[in-house]
This record gives sequence, C-alpha cells and structure tokens, in this order.
Amino acid sequence: MAARINDHTNANPVRILLVSPDYEGYSGLGGVKKNVAMMEGVYARLQKRKGADFRNRYIIDDFFKRSNNFEDLRADILSGDYDIIHISLHSEEGTIFFSDSEQIPHSKFRSLFSVPTDIKAVILNVCKSDDIVMSIRCNVERVLGWSHEVIYNDAVKVSEIFYSSLFKGRSIEESFKAVAAEKSIKPLICSISTPDDDIVQKKRLSIILISIGLMILLLIVPVNKILNPGTTILTTSDTDSLQILFPPSGSIVERNDTLRIDAKLRAEGIPWIYILPPGGTQWWPQNGGSLKDDHWEFPVSFGNEIDSGRFWVLAMIIKNNIAAEMQEWYDSQSTSIKSDPLSDELVRSFYWYEADTAIYYRIRK
Repeated sequence: MAARINDHTNANPVRILLVSPDYEGYSGLGGVKKNVAMMEGVYARLQKRKGADFRNRYIIDDFFKRSNNFEDLRADILSGDYDIIHISLHSEEGTIFFSDSEQIPHSKFRSLFSVPTDIKAVILNVCKSDDIVMSIRCNVERVLGWSHEVIYNDAVKVSEIFYSSLFKGRSIEESFKAVAAEKSIKPLICSISTPDDDIVQKKRLSIILISIGLMILLLIVPVNKILNPGTTILTTSDTDSLQILFPPSGSIVERNDTLRIDAKLRAEGIPWIYILPPGGTQWWPQNGGSLKDDHWEFPVSFGNEIDSGRFWVLAMIIKNNIAAEMQEWYDSQSTSIKSDPLSDELVRSFYWYEADTAIYYRIRK
C-alpha cells in the first residue's frame, strides 16, 4: 500500500501516477502534455537543488512509459500504491482519447474510481469532465476537473500552482486551496471534508440527545392517547425526493431510450422530464411516464436523427394543478412527432418540490 499522506507532514513519500500519452497518431493534440511538462519541470528543478532527499519524498510514475492498456491503469488505481493521480487526456463529445489506439466513453472512465481507495487527490485535466468529477468525488478526498473546454494555459497554471506548493512541503489540502485562490482560472474543485475529533464528538453528542428525545417521545405519546382518547395524531410527509437512477449520468444513450426514476411523491405531485440538446437553449418536455413497481419509467427522445453530443436531462416534481396546465399546453402544442420546446426561464418558472439533473451522450453512428 502507498504511504498515507498526513495533511501536516511530508515525512512519508508522496507517490504520483502520471497519466498522459504522447498522442503521436493525432495532429494538434500535443498541447495536452503542456501541464505535465510544467509539473515535470518544477520537479526537476527542485530535485536538482535538493538532491536525493527530495527525490525520495516525491516519486513520479509515468504510466504510458510502461503501458497503454486501460485495464492496466485500472489495476494501478485499485492497487492503492498512489496518493495522487494526475490525468491529462483529450476528450471530445463524451469520449476520451486514451491512446492512439483506444477511445473510451466517460462512463467507462468513471468506473476507474468506483470503489474507495487510499488515493488522496485526482488532477483531471480533461475537457468537460464535470460528470466524471461528480461521480468519483464520493471515493476520492479531493478532485479537480473542468466543466468547460480546458485552455492549455489554464491547465499549465494549475500544475504550476499545485506542484510548486506541494513540492515545497505543503499539504495536498493547502495546495488545492492555492489553486482555488487563483482567480484567473476556474477549475471545478470538489473535496470530502474530514471532520476533526472535536466535530466528531459534537456529532456523537447530538445523536445521543436525539435518541434520548425519541425515547421520551415514545413514552409520552401512549400516555397522551390514554388521557385524550379522542385525539388522533396525524403524520404527514412534507418532502419529496427525486433521483434519476438509470442510465447513470455520463452514459451513452440511443436516440430513443428509457429513464428509470426513483420518485417519492406527496399526493399533489407528479414527475416530468425535460431534455436540452447539445448547444440548445430550449428544453423539450417528455411525457408518458408511468409507475412501474417502485419506480417511474419515462420513454424519452434524445434529439432528432442528426443530433449528437451532450444532452442535459432535467427531472422535476410539479404540483398537480400546475402539472395539469403543463399537460394542457403539451397536448395543444404536440404533434405526431414532438411538442414545441420551452425556454429555460419558462421551464424553471414551474414550481417544483424536487429536481434532479443528469448528463448523457449520444454518439450518432
């Protein structure tokens, strides 16, 4: 196992896995390695100045110098031998150019981090990698990615700030904060905060107090029923929940596909689905959802015959009276193909209790 990183000391070596191919088979992709070159340059300068002690404290392993197989990368990540994974890859329309011979969808790439490991941080210099960041942040303490196309100079700036801080002995947390403080770049940074012992103790005390309160309540309620036999205690559910279960966000979909949704509804709510095509500004309502066992199923259309790329999906719960108006509008506007779209402002003007979003990719064949 890799030496675990203490956020306040660099006594143990920090092991960094570098994942960035040369892309010899693609013209115009040479700039992808610029941020890697920055990191290697900072490392080389400090190694020259500080010698073997520095080299033993920070160990860099270049993945593509020994393999270009995706499953080998999976094995490296799951091994627990690395503290930081630095990934610099080209991505286009939800597909990552892993090497000259292999392209993989974002959904498959996310699977690399599907289980918890000892990895402390992932630097993900990949264009429009927000769906990957959101997925892997549950199993990695700190993740940096991009919700937009990465400008090479911005990726270089991230490497310069982060590794200059890290290689000077600062913690991973402090180095991430240094990147976040640079206002000229806007990466997407997510972290899982680790509570200190004081916070943990407070949480434990809160749990104990809540438990005592529940026990007292259980004792009081029966006595109240005896003293007031005509009194009925009513419990109501005043919250909804909504989650798009399948396909997972980031998946590749067909033009006509089915979404599975977990929706816990109050009596006056109903779920609706809206689709935003690639580059679009208007949402297309999708009707026809039906309750199947413990979930809802919605047949949806991802664009027309020629659409391909990233689709946004918005699922929301709308109050029945407003949903009835929505249905009337839908019926009046719809044709044998599809209804008219709605502007972003109009869609979000509907009052909903709960909403969930997902990103899908359709690759036109």
